[in-house]
Amino acid sequence: MEDTVFTKAMARRTELMEELEKIENFLKLYRTLSEESVTLPEGVQPRGIRAGRRLRTRSRPAPTGGTETIAEAAEMAIKNAKRPLQRIELLNAIKELGVDVGGKDPAATLATVVWRDKNKFVNLKGFGYWLVSEPFAPAHYDPSSNDTKGAKANLF
Repeated sequence: MEDTVFTKAMARRTELMEELEKIENFLKLYRTLSEESVTLPEGVQPRGIRAGRRLRTRSRPAPTGGTETIAEAAEMAIKNAKRPLQRIELLNAIKELGVDVGGKDPAATLATVVWRDKNKFVNLKGFGYWLVSEPFAPAHYDPSSNDTKGAKANLF
């Protein structure tokens, strides 16, 4: 009987830890997206997510947010990096912001979201994804110019 109680307690502990991890991801994303600084209540310390922990997922996990959330996180990741990001770099940066892209192949899902948002993103050949509205001199990309061929841009 004692083993059953212990097993149930351990299972509940795992569920609570997974829920806490989700909350921590949300708080991290909220702090990042918020223009105001967030003050934690007295005595409350932010917790990091332990490396190597993985949440249980379905065979095809759904994104934590819609495509708008993923696109917003991608935009923020590129702005934070201050340079174009390759697809895997962008995916990792988005994960660090606490957004789970989801899908059977998260990198492909991300590429589709970015590809569909042509008003926000451009793929600079040899450099990665960049913001359509921002110039990027190393790739000779100038959004005010209509000459995208000279900009080495792949406009999808």
